[in-house]
Amino acid sequence: MFGRLKTPRPWIGRALTAALLGAAVTVPVTLAGPADAATTSANLILNGDAETGQCSPGGWEETTVPGWQITSGDPVIDCYNSTNVANTTTPGAQGTSYFQGGSRGSSEMVQTVDVSSAASAIDAGGVSSTLSGYLGGVGSYADASQVTATYLDASGTSLGTSVIGPATPAMRSNTTELLDQTATGAVPTGTRSIKVAVDFTMTGTQNDGLADGLSLTLNTAVTAPTLSVPTSTVPGYDHVFVVMMENNNYSVA
Repeated sequence: MFGRLKTPRPWIGRALTAALLGAAVTVPVTLAGPADAATTSANLILNGDAETGQCSPGGWEETTVPGWQITSGDPVIDCYNSTNVANTTTPGAQGTSYFQGGSRGSSEMVQTVDVSSAASAIDAGGVSSTLSGYLGGVGSYADASQVTATYLDASGTSLGTSVIGPATPAMRSNTTELLDQTATGAVPTGTRSIKVAVDFTMTGTQNDGLADGLSLTLNTAVTAPTLSVPTSTVPGYDHVFVVMMENNNYSVA
């Protein structure tokens, strides 16, 4: 004679189910610490896009170049329009204006970026930089631009360089174009500033080396520079004389 089958009590079933499920899903877990957030600095080049300052409407007028120190020649800011060598439909055109080498031979403009706020990260190693820009020229002319970033220690000694350009006529298929150029490399330990130099090489009568959208970033936080009006050093003159001359030879005066 069979005995009566007892119905399991509900709490026993729940406990057994929980135990079985717990055994089934229990796996070793390693809790990771908080991950370091990826950080990239802002663009450390002042007026790298040539948008600050008045652009030359005809390409011949000399202009100021805010944010940059002109060390040779007369690099200018040109407007993208139909009367200049580049316009808004030119491949690689950025915004409303661009840098051009000028009309008085090869030229150069520079600025020095302070990165001392990132000294601890730089000296620990692993900090890299990205130098980029749109560089180009006109047609088959060999005039070109090149950008060099020189890493300097606290005494101004060079620790290394990064270079982009030039964008040669062959690279541009002998057309007027600005090509996207990028160089990424390690920032040497001991770097406290980075000197950025833009060189425009002239081979004919007009320097048609072109540059736009210049950028320098580090993969760590850096206090970004700000563009400000320099302090005027013009003295207070008592008299100003204006001499007007006609375009004639001195012998016929």
